Amino acid sequence: MVLAALVVAGAAVAAATDGVDVSSLLTASVASCLSDAGYSFVLARCWRSNNAFDEDVVGNSKAVLGAGLAHFDVYLFPCYGGNHPQCTSDTAATQVKFAYNNLTNNGVKYGMMWFDIEEPNGDLGQYWSKNISDNQSFFKTMLSQAQTLGIVSGVYTNKYMWTTIMGSSFSGGSTYPLWYAHYDSNPSFSDFETFGGWTSPSIKQYQGTHTVCDTGLDADWYP
Repeated sequence: MVLAALVVAGAAVAAATDGVDVSSLLTASVASCLSDAGYSFVLARCWRSNNAFDEDVVGNSKAVLGAGLAHFDVYLFPCYGGNHPQCTSDTAATQVKFAYNNLTNNGVKYGMMWFDIEEPNGDLGQYWSKNISDNQSFFKTMLSQAQTLGIVSGVYTNKYMWTTIMGSSFSGGSTYPLWYAHYDSNPSFSDFETFGGWTSPSIKQYQGTHTVCDTGLDADWYP
C-alpha cells in the first residue's frame, strides 16, 4: 500500500493528509462519507487486547478501499500480563502470527501493521507486565516475528506511555515509524518531543473520539 511506502521512505507529499483510526465496524456509507470529506487513510484494529482477532477489520478493509480511500493500515493491541494472565511472554510471537494469518486468510489488504503500546488507564500492570524488562522482551519478540513474516511494522504510543511501559532509556522501537498520540487538536508535529530514540514521527493522532460522518472516530494526520 502507498501509505507504507510513504512512511517508511519518509517521502514528501504535496499536501497534508488527514485520516482516522477505528476500533469498531465502519459501514460502507460511513467510508464513502469519509472519502467525500477528504480523508485519505484509515487505521483499524486487527487484534484485541483480550487476545483475539478483531473480525471488524475484514469489513473495514472492504468498506474503506471500496470507498476509494487511498490507504488502509491495521493496528495490533497486544495482550500481555496484567488483567490477562493467560497472555504470557510465550504468546508474543503467536499473537502476531495469528493476527497475520487471520488477515491473510480473510483477504484483508493493508499497508502496515502498527503495534499499539499503551496502558489506557496509565497504570502499569493492567495491559502490560509491571516488569519493564519483560515488556521490552515481549515487544522485541513481536517485532521480530513481524519481520520474519514480512510485515511492514510501525509503533503507536506516546512519550508517557512508552516511558511507563518500556522505560525511558529503551530505544528498541526507534528503527520503526512512529505514530504518536497527543490530543492538542493541532494537526502538526510542532509539539513533538523526542523519546525512545525517535527524533521524528510519521503520523500524529491529534484528537480523541469525536463525531465524523455520524461516527465516533479518532483524528490522525501526517504532512
